[in-house]
Amino acid sequence: MPDDKRDRSVRAYARLAGFLYLFILAVFYAADYLIVSRTIVEGDFTQSARNVLASEPLYRLGLAGEFAASWLTIPLAGALYVVLKRVDPDLALFALLFRVAEAVLGSVCALIGFVAVRIYTGTAGAFGPAESQALVQLLARAYGACFTITVIFFSIGSLLFFVLLFRSRFLPRILSGFGVLASLLVTVLGFANLIVPQYATLLAPAFMPILVAEVATGLWLLLAAVNTTKWNATAGVAD
Repeated sequence: MPDDKRDRSVRAYARLAGFLYLFILAVFYAADYLIVSRTIVEGDFTQSARNVLASEPLYRLGLAGEFAASWLTIPLAGALYVVLKRVDPDLALFALLFRVAEAVLGSVCALIGFVAVRIYTGTAGAFGPAESQALVQLLARAYGACFTITVIFFSIGSLLFFVLLFRSRFLPRILSGFGVLASLLVTVLGFANLIVPQYATLLAPAFMPILVAEVATGLWLLLAAVNTTKWNATAGVAD
């Protein structure tokens, strides 16, 4: 492949990754914080059921948004893999696999949410109020554990990709280095949430650094792509 065509291709993949970083974040936060979280009242099954019944299509849209954000992780990771496999093909493959596992687990979390809808709306079977409430509580705990494990797979994949970006110098090192630290912090917090879930809300603000790192990286890749001079000079897998 001629150098100019190859350069255009890698820049296109880099910009695709940048767009998906931003798009996935926008879809997930809009779906989760603007729809799902506002519909469900924690600890109040009756009011939650009323809210879901009053806006079931909108609530399902929110769950569908969370699902879409999960599977869109696969093309994001694929684009990053194409850009970074020349740095270290084995490490790039591990990063890709962790992000794909994240997408699969995220889809399972969305599935749990859709099952809960059937209970809220009374279409899951002949359950009494007490049984329905118990089932929803069980599903909520399953969703919480599923989400936390998904976050751990995300953070490890993110850590590996940011390590590759740091080594490559395709992006400013201060940005990729910040991404490494932010991803490592999320990994620690993810395990902390599994071990001491009662403190999950206290730990939540510490997830802000990875949000900043992903937004900044997404904007950089979308607007500036990568330094193809350094990309062409990188030793790795032959095209």
